[in-house]
Amino acid sequence: MARNLLAVKAFLCVLVLTSGGYLYLNDMLGSRAARLFQLAEGLTPPPRLGEMYDVVEMSDLAPVTSVPPTNATPVTLIPPTNTTPVTLIPPTNTAPITLIPPSRRVRYANLSGLGFPLPVLTCQPKGRLGNLMGQYATLWGLRRSYHVTALVSPKMKTSLRMFPSLSLPALGAPAAPPGAPGPSPRQHPRVEWRKVGRSGGSYYNFSLVETAAAGLLGPHHFQIQNSPFEMQLFGRFKDDLRREFTFSEGLRDQAQRFLSQVKQGQRARGVPGAEPMWVGLHVRRTDYSAHVKKLFRGGLPGVGFLERAMAHFREKLGGGVAFVAASDDPRFIKATLSRHADVYFAPGKPPELDMAVLASCNHSIITLGSFGFWTGFLTGGEVVYPDVRFRRSYRFARKMYEAAHLDNFTPLPA
Repeated sequence: MARNLLAVKAFLCVLVLTSGGYLYLNDMLGSRAARLFQLAEGLTPPPRLGEMYDVVEMSDLAPVTSVPPTNATPVTLIPPTNTTPVTLIPPTNTAPITLIPPSRRVRYANLSGLGFPLPVLTCQPKGRLGNLMGQYATLWGLRRSYHVTALVSPKMKTSLRMFPSLSLPALGAPAAPPGAPGPSPRQHPRVEWRKVGRSGGSYYNFSLVETAAAGLLGPHHFQIQNSPFEMQLFGRFKDDLRREFTFSEGLRDQAQRFLSQVKQGQRARGVPGAEPMWVGLHVRRTDYSAHVKKLFRGGLPGVGFLERAMAHFREKLGGGVAFVAASDDPRFIKATLSRHADVYFAPGKPPELDMAVLASCNHSIITLGSFGFWTGFLTGGEVVYPDVRFRRSYRFARKMYEAAHLDNFTPLPA
């Protein structure tokens, strides 16, 4: 009897376990089927933990000011399969990298100032030729990116007179006296110029300027301070900016005559070859050595960098290479490179002629500074620059060039 009772109990236990497993399995299959039917009908099931991601596009140039999300369609992340890896597609050159998306631009209908739609941007001209070109190119890039009114001051227009193709209109005011900061309420008594510049405690965070250009600071007149040099805008408009910075016919003729004289000198010395491959070489010497080293806590490119850069082009281009060297310290550059038979020296002055000569070359070697940057940018060939390691962000460092998508800029050890 006891044995029969034990067998009955065992049978009941097996029956309960089997029924529970069946109900659990049926419930799971039913839930999975319902989920599949939802997907088939175009419905999105509730997200599970780990399926929600915040997509934030950051810039390597500077700390980013937080920007509220737009009302655009959210991005859906598709997890990779086990068969085909996901390939990240680099951005194209059709749009610049901006911290404020151009899609957030605010338009002000029927509001104008100085005869132009608001908001209006201009820039306080500051520095020498290379810096002024950077300020103009920043204004031009903001105008192209946000369709904002961008005007140049009379002082900037005069300082950049060697580029007759500049397209940005000038403020309709008398020329500023020497040393004046540019447009001011005195020149335009009815206009209040609001100053905008870098923000966030960084030397290179000009997100506030982009905010003004997008109209998010209101329909006002803004004067950009702090010598902006928004390189990330330049890289996306290479051809356009090269057209903007087309030298006058007189400067182009002088540059070609200089290069012709160099070729005649080569023939007189018995150098073989027809047309040499020109490599412009610019060294900024006097005004950056102590300042940059102290401010950004890094080493500086030495003579060894120049030797490596020239060896790079000799190996790449063969025996037909000719270097044209220029510097803001002509005595230093001549004392450093005179022993090289394939190095020739630019006229030395005025600075715009040196830039026109270097920009007429096929390739470039540059050190630090805005003047050298523009000689390489305008040349269009390969630009070799020193890979200097700074403890703080520096404008003419490798990280900045790569973030600006200047793909023809090649780093070499400093």
